Amino acid sequence: MNKSFHLLVILASLSCLIARPGLGRAIPAFDQELDRIGDMEVAKVGKESVVSQLVRLVEAYPAEPRRGEAMLRIARTLELGSGRTSKDEASALDWYKKAVANSPVGSNVWLESQFCVVHRVMRSDTRLARQILVAVQKSAGSDVLTAARVESELQECCIIEGDILTAEAHFARIFRWFDDPSRVPKSFDSRQELSDLRGRAASRIVNAHIGLPGSKAERRKRIIDFTEKYGLAHERAYALEVLEAADETPQPVPGAVPIADGTKTMLFGLGLIPLVAVVWFVVIRNRRS
Repeated sequence: MNKSFHLLVILASLSCLIARPGLGRAIPAFDQELDRIGDMEVAKVGKESVVSQLVRLVEAYPAEPRRGEAMLRIARTLELGSGRTSKDEASALDWYKKAVANSPVGSNVWLESQFCVVHRVMRSDTRLARQILVAVQKSAGSDVLTAARVESELQECCIIEGDILTAEAHFARIFRWFDDPSRVPKSFDSRQELSDLRGRAASRIVNAHIGLPGSKAERRKRIIDFTEKYGLAHERAYALEVLEAADETPQPVPGAVPIADGTKTMLFGLGLIPLVAVVWFVVIRNRRS
């Protein structure tokens, strides 16, 4: 009887590990299914199959704490492959936002989802991107790596807006991040990520100089002066090579929002108003004389 009793206890304990949907605690059944789907090779089973299984999992466990992680995976899966459509990207953005709403503020999933939203709305709405970054910065607390990532995204916002001077200020803070020991992450992986972040920020700001107004000679001088100031020899060589292959007329700053055709027409029309006024004045004057 003792053996039977112990067996029943063990079986009862194991059954408690498989929680029912709807409970507001970690559910091993959910974890197991999420891991199983995560082990799938998307190239073999297909993106649609993986997404549909993740969606069903999320819907089956409305109170599961890790739902946000599954939503983040849905968004990333939707963006996989070169054949993704604008519909996939729009749906992915919706799932990134759902991941934010269903994750604890300041958690890794919440932060990653917020940064993903920032990347995807920045091109069309830098104001919204900045609002999100303010929320991220507040939640980061003393997390220096998150603070550096916010600086990097703010630099990108400035470049899109055409504000190169402020973009340079953000870059300078990122570039000198290692100068203050209190702001250097303790883990090797975090330090490596910060180093990579600094490298991307350097390439981004140097490339932005290629599209600034002025002749090739003027832009070449600005690139040389800027890169010598920060010791960016590699970035200087690449930027000058690109500049030499470019037209004499500067191209728009990389990432800048282009002026719509209708706006261009309006500005052109406004520019003609003084000329038309002068011609009309001359005609009337000649007729009167």
